[in-house]
Amino acid sequence: MTVRDYALDNVSEWLYLYKNSIVKINGFNFEEIKTIIEKEPFGILNGTYQYKIYDLAKGNARLAVMMAMIARKTNNLDSLNNVADLFEQYFETFVSDQGAFKDKIVLKALGILSFFYTLPYNNQVLDSVANAFSIPADKLRETFDRLHNLDLIELNYEHVRIGEQNLSTYLFYKVFVKDKLLSFEALCHNYFEQQEYRFKDTVYPMHQNFGKEFISKEIKPALISYWSTIKSDNEKAFRFLKFAWEFLPDETLIYLEEQISSINTSENKELTTTYETNDFTSNSSREKHLNLLSNFLKKPTFFLDALELSFLFVKQNNQHLSQLIYNIDSNIIFTEEDYIDHFKRHSQLVDFLIDEAKNGKLEALAFFAISRKLLKSLRWSYENKKEAKKDDLNIASVKKSRIKILETLFTLYKNYPEETFSVVLNFSMAGDNNNKYTFAFDLVYLIPWIDKNMKAKSFRHCYYIQEMIRSSREIKYSNPDFKRLKTTFKHPTYNLFELVNWDRRRGKEEYDFEDYDEFEKLKTSDIAKKLTFKSKKELNLFIKQYYKILEWKEVNMYSQYNVCDKVIEANLKANSEIGLLTFIELAKLQDINKSNSDFYISRKSIDNLTSYPELREKFWKAIRLKKLNEIWKLELLFSLPPQAITKKHINRLFIVLNTIKVNFGIRIERVEKYETIEPEILFKTLQIVVKRLETENIKIWLWNEFLISAVNSFDNINLIKKAYIQQDQLTNSFDYSGKGLLNILEKDNSFLLQYTKVIFEKNTRERAKDHKELSVIWKLPRVENILDEVIEYMADNLDIFLFQSILPMLSFRALMPTQKEQIIIY
Repeated sequence: MTVRDYALDNVSEWLYLYKNSIVKINGFNFEEIKTIIEKEPFGILNGTYQYKIYDLAKGNARLAVMMAMIARKTNNLDSLNNVADLFEQYFETFVSDQGAFKDKIVLKALGILSFFYTLPYNNQVLDSVANAFSIPADKLRETFDRLHNLDLIELNYEHVRIGEQNLSTYLFYKVFVKDKLLSFEALCHNYFEQQEYRFKDTVYPMHQNFGKEFISKEIKPALISYWSTIKSDNEKAFRFLKFAWEFLPDETLIYLEEQISSINTSENKELTTTYETNDFTSNSSREKHLNLLSNFLKKPTFFLDALELSFLFVKQNNQHLSQLIYNIDSNIIFTEEDYIDHFKRHSQLVDFLIDEAKNGKLEALAFFAISRKLLKSLRWSYENKKEAKKDDLNIASVKKSRIKILETLFTLYKNYPEETFSVVLNFSMAGDNNNKYTFAFDLVYLIPWIDKNMKAKSFRHCYYIQEMIRSSREIKYSNPDFKRLKTTFKHPTYNLFELVNWDRRRGKEEYDFEDYDEFEKLKTSDIAKKLTFKSKKELNLFIKQYYKILEWKEVNMYSQYNVCDKVIEANLKANSEIGLLTFIELAKLQDINKSNSDFYISRKSIDNLTSYPELREKFWKAIRLKKLNEIWKLELLFSLPPQAITKKHINRLFIVLNTIKVNFGIRIERVEKYETIEPEILFKTLQIVVKRLETENIKIWLWNEFLISAVNSFDNINLIKKAYIQQDQLTNSFDYSGKGLLNILEKDNSFLLQYTKVIFEKNTRERAKDHKELSVIWKLPRVENILDEVIEYMADNLDIFLFQSILPMLSFRALMPTQKEQIIIY
């Protein structure tokens, strides 16, 4: 049988008596709608049309077919921007009792439901709504009953809502706008403050589907009427304009200009133009003036107004510069309208930025930041040579804007050399451009600038030239000046970069090798041959050059720990003293921690160092003398071969564990080596860790195996329980399988209630819901005896929704059939 969603619960009451399964029937997805409308007699192959039809149909195949017929007949996308007549036809075919709709109260009832989505059937809320629209409450209920019998609305669990969601937007349009059976103005005055999101959910789809100009014209007087009553209240004004800006653009911009003009200047010394991916994803993280203005950056008509006001605001409040950059970056994505307007928005943006860049540092930095995105976007290509002979208006516009950006960049180089060079480096690699036409176009302007400003003695300049020329191979492009530039711009640090870059070898990329093992073998041989040092002078030269590479944020190399391993290994083999110095110097680089690359000394290299008896004590002393990070003391002690450990090392280990100030982690296999001399090493280490985590602001991570081993090694279960809770709060991934928890519960099952309380009393809801390992409790014998008090605690202390989300974690995850049966019985 088939039932609507709202009736499923009623059916479920007797379904359990029979063998059954529930299959949810979803609406048609995009691919399914696309398949239908691509076939004859519709033949809708244009992707833009297909997405528009899918968006309007909302999974309804009948509506999709009707829209496809309109699109095929008119061959005009605009015909889908006002589909009121189509919905009128659909509405008529959907209704079996045409006479019902001669009664206006029926349409009014549907209009009310289309706005509220759902309403309680029997309480004061419905009475209040009926009164607001001058309809007797009993009459409204009676109408709902009638509509329910017509299967037009759902009436269940004392709530009513429209069952056919495709009609909801149309009914709102028909009742409040087209036929004006109910007052949209009254709706605004009575309900906007409490039902702000329902206005967005009803008005915007109506505006999108039933003629934007007509809808805006019809609802604007009501919106202005409501605006006049709340605009003096700043909070209410922003909430309203967040919804109404598209219908009241002039009023919104005037209000924002007044607000910005009255704001006191607030300056931040550090100007930041960068942002992380999620910095401004939520409304709470966005500055409200800029957030509202960002809407207008999508609209060519108001683009410049919004841009000017945004810059005016940021000049007064420069701490929000990064959000301005984010707003512009997010809204200069090409739209259909941009293609029609020949990228007028982008031309306006470029001209505005160039004019502003002359006015000061903030404006110049904004120009650099936005240009990075523009130069990646403003590209072009040709289908064939004939097309390339004469540019169309769009390509001509893009070229013009690109020239302006390049010329301004080069002009600003004198005062902002680093910023300019960073932008040039970012956009001028051929692989990023992805086509030879933009690359060749840029070179006409870049090569004269390179000849004038780039210096062969600069590693960074040489890197840029060599990498740019190298990148041209990807698009099979060559320039007559490349040979001259490649010969001129040579630098020993660039040669080192090529050597330590684990992604390439002698001009070939890693993926050019069919056998990766062969590549790694050859790369290791190259490094060992060229980076085995005969003197401290050679080592210092390498470190100086290597640091230049690592510290430059524009360079991001992978697998530099491999390079460290190979360099240390080669030098220890050749000369242990030089090898020790090499390790120390690389450790210094790691301590500086300025690298943008995957750089660190692996445990393999530390173990290699401590395998040389004569170097252990020397490195221990060097840690203090060379002022290395104190973490190296712990790394050294944890890396000692078991046969080398003495009582002296035990004492050192306990001192370091008790005094080290940096965060660190402990692996069981690194501590167990000490058991031959100190049998209680695990217990004493755990005591130190628990005490320090309890009393100090430090993080000490124990890997899962440590506590599992501790449970089996000594009897102080209270110490282990405390350690488990500490580690659980340090990281979400601790004991994710639940093996450690199970070991503890096997010794003390009362820990389950204690642990449960910690989860839900000290952690956030998200952290609590993350405990998927709880199902391991069913592996315990007679778990039911301890579970009752846990369930009782959860039922008494958690809200119903969180309680329901936690229960599955106590049940079927990764269990044997007998255990699942045990759960069902419980």
